[in-house]
Amino acid sequence: KRVGDDVNVAGMSNDLVFVYPYGATLSVQKPSIPVLSSGFVSYPLNRPVCAFCELPSGGRLGVTGSCHLFEDHWLPKEENATLQDIVFRWLLHDKDIVLNEIDARNPDVNDYIFVPEARSLSERPKNCGQESEEPPK
Repeated sequence: KRVGDDVNVAGMSNDLVFVYPYGATLSVQKPSIPVLSSGFVSYPLNRPVCAFCELPSGGRLGVTGSCHLFEDHWLPKEENATLQDIVFRWLLHDKDIVLNEIDARNPDVNDYIFVPEARSLSERPKNCGQESEEPPK
């Protein structure tokens, strides 16, 4: 999974590769902003996995679909520790953490597509009537 250009951090690359264990995707609505997505390599494609919201009162909220992301077992994997540092610094109003305004207004995430459960559908077969042509004699 990757974090794109949604968050700019002084002196850091805009791409972070992170491990997202046991996670779910999010449905994000304004005024919240998706800041992490599942990327194009995983399924479902480009779905939000973390979102930020800043209230007019100055309060901040960060939501992720998996708290396991920041557990001791997963922090040393890929760049999860760096990601944790960025999220916590944004929550604590660090001036070096700035949301990219262009990506905040138009995030590059896909809509959720409902996929039918094939197993349950296979247990309920349905007839389909077709008229066939007379075979040639």
